[in-house]
Amino acid sequence: MNGYQLIVALAASCGGLLYGYEIGVMNVVLVMDAFRMFFEETGKKPFMEGFITSSFLFGAVFGAVLSSYLSNKTSSQKILMFSGLIFTFGSLIQGSTVFTFIMLSFGRFISGIAIGCVSVLCPTYIAEVASASIRNAVITCYQLMIAVGILMASVINGLIWYGTNEWRLALWLQIIPGLLFTLFMYFLPCSPRYLCSQNKDKEAINVLAKLNGTHVTDLLVQEEYKATIISVTNMEALGDSTYKELFNRRNRRRTFITFFMQFFQQCTGINAVLYYQTQLFHGVGFSKVMSAIILPALNNIVYFISSFLGMINVQRIGRKHLLVIGGTLLLLLNIAITKGNFRRFLFAGSVFLFTLVYGCTWGPVPKVYQAEVFPLRMRVKGTTFSTVSHFISSWLVVFITPILIDTWGMHAFILFSVCCYIALMFAVFCCIEPRGLSMEEIDEEMVLITKS
Repeated sequence: MNGYQLIVALAASCGGLLYGYEIGVMNVVLVMDAFRMFFEETGKKPFMEGFITSSFLFGAVFGAVLSSYLSNKTSSQKILMFSGLIFTFGSLIQGSTVFTFIMLSFGRFISGIAIGCVSVLCPTYIAEVASASIRNAVITCYQLMIAVGILMASVINGLIWYGTNEWRLALWLQIIPGLLFTLFMYFLPCSPRYLCSQNKDKEAINVLAKLNGTHVTDLLVQEEYKATIISVTNMEALGDSTYKELFNRRNRRRTFITFFMQFFQQCTGINAVLYYQTQLFHGVGFSKVMSAIILPALNNIVYFISSFLGMINVQRIGRKHLLVIGGTLLLLLNIAITKGNFRRFLFAGSVFLFTLVYGCTWGPVPKVYQAEVFPLRMRVKGTTFSTVSHFISSWLVVFITPILIDTWGMHAFILFSVCCYIALMFAVFCCIEPRGLSMEEIDEEMVLITKS
């Protein structure tokens, strides 16, 4: 992998940074004094927090569906570039909120549409520009950039904590990464696969040469070009893919696995931790500074480190093994978190361990898994369908978590323990291990399981 190819992959991965910043920014904004004084919705606090925070994910559901339609009309590079602008516009609305939290929620909904597109198309674009030998590792960079975004939001919120309009500044600062991502995507090339599908063969060869750091006449470039042409020709002969095909005999097992893998990923309790960790730490007795700045920053550092470990684990240990190990540990840690009302340092330690385990296991696996198990022709449709599952389950968890905690306290994590148990059984009995298998071997496994 040469330097240019790495730059392209990392720049595209910055879409994950936008997602991560959106996750991290509201965590502290919700407890800023100026924010609470501005809205003065004390009687509706749990509902308001859930509604504002989850509106972003509700928008992402629509964005994920929209991305599938748009990907048939134009290149992923252009869609991602305009997604950056939409994210920026949504951030501007959020920081300019007046009168009611509905306007803030609308701004987050707009930003969510952009993130829905980004979540589907960033991994797809990266897969099309990265060489096969490092493709899965580079795709997990998207997950790593989510962790970077969460950490960045935590640090910035800590620096601008005091003031009369600090919550507006925290939301307006999202404009900067939004514009930078738009700028990155403007200068990045269209994928060779898209160019070949548009009969722009000369441009496709030039892009392949640049990605490989060599000349257009190089044997490697010519071989990759021929393979791309053959793949595109075969796909055109088969016609455009449809969502109906996701449920035919060849694909329905993959669709079932990836849909519920994404669903259970969000039901492990990770959203309750990442979106509401300030409230959780404060709820067990930590001071405002500790619960809003220091402990979230430490936990976000843990998540950042665990994302690196996750990139390594996916390649070395395998996908199914990570899901089983992670499901077991997350189940036990959710139970430990329920004891936080009695021992606050046990609670903090359990949260840190929970984040570490998730980042090493259930965090990176679903994105890599869905990229591996779907044939190329169905990859965007399959990714879209499973990503919709991801955002629907995220929206539900993020919306109800403040209400559950207000009603049950830390015992709300018992519900997530039950979800982890179901996720563990799902991983053991439903998932296959795709590591090292060709698409033909994956087909054989999937069809064999469907028959049985």
